[in-house]
Amino acid sequence: MDVNELAHDVAKLAREATYVVVGLGVLGFQRAQVERRQLQKRAADAAADQRIADLRAALSSGVSSGLSAGAASLRDVDLRDLRAAFSTGVLRLDGLIEGASQLVDTALDPLEQQLPPAARDVTHKAREQANAVRIHIRDVVIAVA
Repeated sequence: MDVNELAHDVAKLAREATYVVVGLGVLGFQRAQVERRQLQKRAADAAADQRIADLRAALSSGVSSGLSAGAASLRDVDLRDLRAAFSTGVLRLDGLIEGASQLVDTALDPLEQQLPPAARDVTHKAREQANAVRIHIRDVVIAVA
């Protein structure tokens, strides 16, 4: 196998690895969005249930005012718990993607060192771009969390 074929094969492998890392990032982002929507729905449902319970309690006690301070603080605690669970899930997902990225990098490092300088530069830039995309997606997801 000559150097050109090796460079072509490594470039192809680096491109495919980049696609995998970017794909994992996109899938992770989509999964985080689904989780966020589910948590928002659960939070809205919990808030509605709490409001109904508070209104029933107010009607049964003859009080015509809205939410009591105690009920409002309980609802805030529930929302904090949901946000904390979402954040934990996002951080776990980020850890999985980071591990996959490191695995790909570890596999490509020895191959990259055997390439001619021009091919090495191309693979290095592709890996940097994939990492930048992954970091951007992670930052967006964490900001949403």
